[in-house]
Amino acid sequence: MKVFKFGGASINSAARIINLKAILEKEGTEGLVLIVSAMGKTTNKIEHILRCFLHDEDYNSALEKLKSEFTAVASELFPANSIIYDKIDSLFTEMESKLIEYKDKPYNFLYDQVVSYGELITAELIASYLADEGFDNTLLSATEYIVTDGTYRDATVNWSKTCENIKKLAGRETFFITQGFIAGNELGYTTTLGREGSDYTAGIFAYCLDANELTIWKDVIGVLNADPRHFQDTVLLEHVSFNEAIELAYYGASIIHPKTIQPLHRKGIPLKVRSFISPTESGTEVSAGADLVPDVPCYILKQHQQLLKVASKEFSFIVENDISDIFKILCETQMKVNLMHNSAISLSLCIDDRLGDIRKCIDILEENYNVNFIEDVTLYTVRNFCQKDFQKRFGEIKPLLRQRKDNVEHIIIEKDDEN
Repeated sequence: MKVFKFGGASINSAARIINLKAILEKEGTEGLVLIVSAMGKTTNKIEHILRCFLHDEDYNSALEKLKSEFTAVASELFPANSIIYDKIDSLFTEMESKLIEYKDKPYNFLYDQVVSYGELITAELIASYLADEGFDNTLLSATEYIVTDGTYRDATVNWSKTCENIKKLAGRETFFITQGFIAGNELGYTTTLGREGSDYTAGIFAYCLDANELTIWKDVIGVLNADPRHFQDTVLLEHVSFNEAIELAYYGASIIHPKTIQPLHRKGIPLKVRSFISPTESGTEVSAGADLVPDVPCYILKQHQQLLKVASKEFSFIVENDISDIFKILCETQMKVNLMHNSAISLSLCIDDRLGDIRKCIDILEENYNVNFIEDVTLYTVRNFCQKDFQKRFGEIKPLLRQRKDNVEHIIIEKDDEN
């Protein structure tokens, strides 16, 4: 079997959904599981609807606008009498009902019950379109196959139960379509796998099905050594080893979700990153073998980070007990630490505030420590560091923090100092 994953950008219009069909015609659908993200920027738009609803602001106009966007795409793919319009309307009605029903529940719980409809509506649209075009398929609800714990917005997969569910699909003649990003817990509620978690969904299905390969279709030609939106003269990486891909993902390379590589690595399942714009190009393969082909520096950019410097109020050493206490607070407030640098009397932390709780974290830390906070900094990580190439790209910089170990360089700069 094989697994394809198409992200939001690859299906953000009727033309691109038709392009998806063309790719399937060429690549074939035998033994295929197709994972789709929410169309375009749907997740962001539902987040906006959720914020408006919770602040007692007008959310109906944004809700109707989003529904009209889906209906407009559908009108280019289906006849006027198609049942798809009723399905879209019904799913939007369900989403609004969840908003109202769970309004007083914890935010992370409400988020997962509502935002998941972006994937549900998109998958319904694509499955119906492909069926009308002669692609016999079965639409699955990922919430019934991927089983997680009770954590919302960043759930942990129960691998044994998930694999037990997914293995039942092996050997079936039809090809399957399901949603990325979303899962379900044993209480029957929807959970999500973290932002950009659709890649992870694809990795889960590939692992449980012992797939021959997983292909992620992107709007770039493959994995590049830097983000072309921020760097010039980028280079296509034709091959990346599993270990190197895990390192790149860990440090924040956005082309592959950090959790995606690990299950593939355990079973040696190749991952291909290909362009839906230029589907005849071979792209990048992540598998066993050489770390990087070609062997070039890789630049990873993380914007909107938070830099904390935590020190003892008594001007004493920061020791093991302090570090344990600090990280317990970071864990409880769900902060992701991307870089740590400790001196005798302080601990500097570059943090990704994924859930917007940095102020809560600081308030708790300040009960026992002095905290210096620099907001909205940028973290650069360079793997396979080369001083000549770095100097050419960055020139003279004034870092807030700079750290190097082996062939990896980390540089933190203030937002206003970015080149």
